[in-house]
Amino acid sequence: MKPTAELIADVTDNLRRVFQVVNEHSKRAMRETGLTGPQLWAIKVIAGHGPIRVSDLARRLYLHNATVVGIVDRLEAQGLAQRTRSSEDRRVVMVDLTEQGKDLVARAPEVAQGLLVAVLETIPREKL
Repeated sequence: MKPTAELIADVTDNLRRVFQVVNEHSKRAMRETGLTGPQLWAIKVIAGHGPIRVSDLARRLYLHNATVVGIVDRLEAQGLAQRTRSSEDRRVVMVDLTEQGKDLVARAPEVAQGLLVAVLETIPREKL
């Protein structure tokens, strides 16, 4: 078995590689769509599950509600998403894509964060 210092070096090297790939994909997404990686990931999730509650979107993105509210604010300001209050419960806010948002999703590249999460979700809990 490798010494602890070598194992730690291997883990940090692998993490650095993951961060580099995510960063490169985010830069590509920004060039192609004008959106950050998290914004693009959010509209892809909304496209697949919308209309969706903000809290459910946050859960699917593995982010805090406050972070997702900021992302949705920016998407709404760009005309890509819209929020509506539930008619049954006014406390519930639903997010859906506008036509412009749907058009962007159709031509947008895959998102590294989404791909990473999809793979992590297939790993058994004890191996995570």
